[in-house]
Amino acid sequence: VVFRAKPKLPKFRLVSLTALQLKLAGAGEEKEKLKFPRLDADLILTIHVTNPNILPVRYSATSLSIYYDGSLLGSAQVPVGSQPPNSCQLLRLPARLNGLELAQHAKRFIGDE
Repeated sequence: VVFRAKPKLPKFRLVSLTALQLKLAGAGEEKEKLKFPRLDADLILTIHVTNPNILPVRYSATSLSIYYDGSLLGSAQVPVGSQPPNSCQLLRLPARLNGLELAQHAKRFIGDE
């Protein structure tokens, strides 16, 4: 008897955003050489991940792009990890958002649930 199972994609749901700090970047920094300072937001994303498969999931470190309304707002760092089969877990990911992009969407972003 041969069983075939098609793996399902994990499901991700944003639970919360926790603001840590606003950081003024570029003002007087040689390596960035920006004409104007930029305000970035450091946060923690809490994401609920469900693995619906009968096998565990293993993943390597990666960067997760964060989009809002079609615009790239920033990125979050995902560390090396794994998840048991048929399970749920919460990931807390450090993230940085570009303040200029965030400001352009601020009214709608803050109003969304």
